[in-house]
Amino acid sequence: MTKNNRFFDVCIMCALAEEAKAVLEVISRRCGVSFEQGYSTSDNYEYRYTMIQNNKGESLLIHVSWPPDNGPLETSLHFKPVLKESHPRFVAMTGICAGDKRKVKLGDLVIVDRAFIYDNGKIVIGEDGQREPLHDVKTYNADPSVLQAVRLFDSWKPVVTKLKRPSSMRQQREWLLSKLLEEATPQLQKIDLKELEKHVPDWRKIVQELQGGPGSYLTKEWTLKNPSSIHQLRYGKEVFPFKDPPQPESHIAPMASGSAVRSDNPFKDVQIPVRGTVAIDMEGAAFYRTVEEFSNIRSLLVKGVCDYADKNKDDTYHRYASLVSATYILCFIQEYVTEERMPGSREYQPYGRESPFLLWNVPYRRNPFFTGREDLLEQLHEKLTATKAAALTQPQAIS
Repeated sequence: MTKNNRFFDVCIMCALAEEAKAVLEVISRRCGVSFEQGYSTSDNYEYRYTMIQNNKGESLLIHVSWPPDNGPLETSLHFKPVLKESHPRFVAMTGICAGDKRKVKLGDLVIVDRAFIYDNGKIVIGEDGQREPLHDVKTYNADPSVLQAVRLFDSWKPVVTKLKRPSSMRQQREWLLSKLLEEATPQLQKIDLKELEKHVPDWRKIVQELQGGPGSYLTKEWTLKNPSSIHQLRYGKEVFPFKDPPQPESHIAPMASGSAVRSDNPFKDVQIPVRGTVAIDMEGAAFYRTVEEFSNIRSLLVKGVCDYADKNKDDTYHRYASLVSATYILCFIQEYVTEERMPGSREYQPYGRESPFLLWNVPYRRNPFFTGREDLLEQLHEKLTATKAAALTQPQAIS
C-alpha cells in the first residue's frame, strides 16, 4: 500500500465499482500483472495501480479509481483530485450506458466524441397544457487528436470476440416463441430441458412475462394463445426469431448525461438539442468537463451499451458491456499512449497554487517497479560473482 506521490501515465476512471472490477480483470488477464493498493493524499480514497507494457514495449504506470458513490457530482468531486495528484498523460472513463435501440445494439461500444447534460435548462407549460423543455446545452468534447486515432483503430475487435456474450432477453424470448411453433414442441414441457436452458437460460422469468398482461402470448398450460400471430412475425420488417449480432460494433457519437437512471425511453427528448445522440449515462459530461480543467491531459470516454433505457431494462448485459469497454480502452492505451505521441519527459503544469511542482529532469518517466533492466542486472551479477575482484564506479557528474 502506498500514498499517491508519483506520476502516472494513465488514469482510468469508473463510475461504479463493478465497472472498476471489469477493468482490473481485463488488465490482469490480458497483461499478466497484478494490482497493488494505493491511497490518495487528499481524501485517502483507495485506488489500484500496476505497470503494463504498450505495443512498443514501453512501460506504462496505470491508475484505476472509482468514486464513493455514483452520479455526476460524485464523479467530478472524486476525479479532479485524482488528476491533480497523478499528473497522467492520458485519462479514460469506461463502463456502461443505455443506448437508443434504433441506432445501437446491446453490447455495442459508444466512443463519445462529445457529451452534454440533457436536463439543463427550463421546463414550461406549452399552449397545449403539456410540459415543454427549453434546453440550455453546452457540449464537452474529447481531444481531437484522440478522436482522429480512434477512427482508424480496430485492433480491439479480435480481442473482444473472445469474450463470452450473453443471450439477450429478446433473443431468448423469440427463440422460445419460435420453438413453440414447431409441431414437435407445441408446449413448454415438450422442449428438452437441457436445450431450453442452453438457449433460454432465463426461461422462468421469460415464461412469466409471456403469460402476464393483456397482450400475453402463453396460456396457463404453457402453449401459444395465438400461434398464427407468432407465425406472422416471420414475415415482418425484422428477422424472426431475432439473433444477437456475433460481435459488438463501435459508434463514434454524442452521449447525453443526466442525474437519474431512465427506463422511459427518453431518446426523442434528449436528441432535441444534439440530434446525433445515441446513448445516455449519468457521468460522461462530468468526466469531460473535469478534464477540461487540465489542458495538457488527453482523454477518451468509452462505454458499452447494457440496456435501452426502456421498460425492458435489466442487468443481463451489465458485466459484458463493462468488459467490452474495458477491453477496448486497454487496447487503445497500449496502441496510443507512447513516448512518440505523448513524451513522458514533458513538463507538467500544476493545477492550483497549492499543488507542488514536481521536478523530474530525466528524459524518461519514473519506473517505480524497477523493471526492464534484466540484461543490465545479469551483467552486474556476473561481474560481482566472478573470482576476481570487481568494483562499481561513478564518473564525476559535476565539475
